[in-house]
Amino acid sequence: MEEGEIEKKENKNGTKVKFILIGDTQVGKTCIINQYMKQVFEDEFLSTIAVDKNVKEVEIKNQKITLEIWDIVGQEKYRAINKIFMKNTQITLLVYHIINQESFDNLNEWYNYFLKFNEKNNTVIGVVGNKSDLYEDRVIEEEKGKEYTYEKNFCSLKLMLKIMKVL
Repeated sequence: MEEGEIEKKENKNGTKVKFILIGDTQVGKTCIINQYMKQVFEDEFLSTIAVDKNVKEVEIKNQKITLEIWDIVGQEKYRAINKIFMKNTQITLLVYHIINQESFDNLNEWYNYFLKFNEKNNTVIGVVGNKSDLYEDRVIEEEKGKEYTYEKNFCSLKLMLKIMKVL
């Protein structure tokens, strides 16, 4: 598969694309989804329990696409449940918190866990450092995130943003 190419699953209502966000707890996965789905930023919200699914209907080149966005909880105790929802994913976004070194260090663990249920070449994978509003306290420099993305041959943030804009 070419970089940025999405393998779509056909269903009776059109095309379905499964998009998951994974990473440690409290890195802001839910906020990213809320921003995309509702164009709102919420300072306070409840942590996701197990998994949360959002659905958005989009049209690209006169083709109806059902985008399923799965918010996969980061807590260890839910990993057994999460594996059910991680299978057959077309787009994956690994999320870390820019002021939390441990969340960045755990990206490999999340990626390896993801690979147990998916093949890399069937999935568009990107990485995002979240909570940019806390930029002054940043621990993980932007360049470090870019290096990680490059080393793993993941999609650049620029490409992931283009994909999300289209979807």
